[in-house]
Amino acid sequence: MSEANFTRHKFVCGSYVILKKLMKRHIFPDMEGAVVDSAITHFLLMLGYRLFSVYFSLFLIDRGLALAKVGYTYFLIYLSIVICAPIVGMLLYRLNPIILSSVGILGYGAYSLGMIYSQGALFDVLQILLGASASLFFVASRSLFIRLKLKNYNSAFGIFHSAPTYANFFAPVMGGLLIWRFGFNGVLVASFIIHLINVFFNIHTLSESGQHEKREINLRKIGRNYWTIFSSFNRLKLTPYIMLSFCVLVVAGLYNAYFLLFLRNIGLSQNDVITYISLFSFVFIFISINRIKILGRIKSSDGFARGGFLYGLASILLGLLGSKIGVVGIFAVDILKTSSAFIVGAMRSGLIAMDFTDYSEEAGVIDTIFAPLGTAIGAFIGGILVDSIGYGSTFKIAGLFIITITIIYLFLKKYMAAGNPDTTLAQPPLH
Repeated sequence: MSEANFTRHKFVCGSYVILKKLMKRHIFPDMEGAVVDSAITHFLLMLGYRLFSVYFSLFLIDRGLALAKVGYTYFLIYLSIVICAPIVGMLLYRLNPIILSSVGILGYGAYSLGMIYSQGALFDVLQILLGASASLFFVASRSLFIRLKLKNYNSAFGIFHSAPTYANFFAPVMGGLLIWRFGFNGVLVASFIIHLINVFFNIHTLSESGQHEKREINLRKIGRNYWTIFSSFNRLKLTPYIMLSFCVLVVAGLYNAYFLLFLRNIGLSQNDVITYISLFSFVFIFISINRIKILGRIKSSDGFARGGFLYGLASILLGLLGSKIGVVGIFAVDILKTSSAFIVGAMRSGLIAMDFTDYSEEAGVIDTIFAPLGTAIGAFIGGILVDSIGYGSTFKIAGLFIITITIIYLFLKKYMAAGNPDTTLAQPPLH
């Protein structure tokens, strides 16, 4: 190794050690080191991706795509995640999850470079590559979390789910400056470099947590494991929780694809949108840290119900008032909406992890599928609704839908509890 490379190697390692110590000592002192490692890797992945993707919907519109086509593009990405996830789950029987997650990160890097030359059919192929790469990273990471048998899964997954928030604070400003100085190609190259650095982090910091015993891929056994998990949803009274969290993900998919376009529609410039996203992410960093601590104490039933009602209420307010409440009002409602979805998502992952630790590969696949499948459906339906009835009516319908589902959730939970009085949530894993 040359002296220059050795110096860079020491700098990268030193930077990581400092960041990890800061998080472990001052932000999450009670959390396992492997969880902090995974959160940092997730942060770097999202930083590299969101460096340009935060402008993705605006970029697609600038290229002349119709609103429905924007939804189709998101649908293509997330559908690829859903299709690839079970395949990754099978690969986990033979390969170390660190290898698979590292390949996923490299896929993100290849996507960044490929977007420089994306034309015609290549554009669609790159979206499929992005979905496959995301599937590799998230299924492997979630499977690793589940097999670690953590002290508090809700808090651990809260930290994991919060990583994009930290990336969102830095990415819009960094991406905006790079686009201004070097154009879109410059920001894509920078994204590729970040992903390369992240592969180094992932391999060198998570290897101890990723010790893996190779097992034969038995399709019949894997099928039985999936059947055991799905058939256990009723016995463990998980069905209401899964139903509500999935519906929240559907509506979140709508917002992921169209919220930035909504901000542009009410008169915000691109620079205003950059400022909004950066300020929102900065504020939400502190809110997410608070929510992570709450996740370790709050009952799951209370968290889901509260999160569902608040999410639906926020969406209705956004649809009813829209630009009438100004940017500050929209900002406050957005904080309420996002923090509610954060609690519901983290608790869903925590519940699945607690009850199915013996099926880490399959549980990781199922938990990974929920987010992209819900987001894909939401983005696709959102494109049709926004194009037909506008943003305000779409947001109101989405909010009423979530509140209705939350009410059904409460009745269903009560009904299942009455019908299965001896069954408790989050009991020891099945054998």
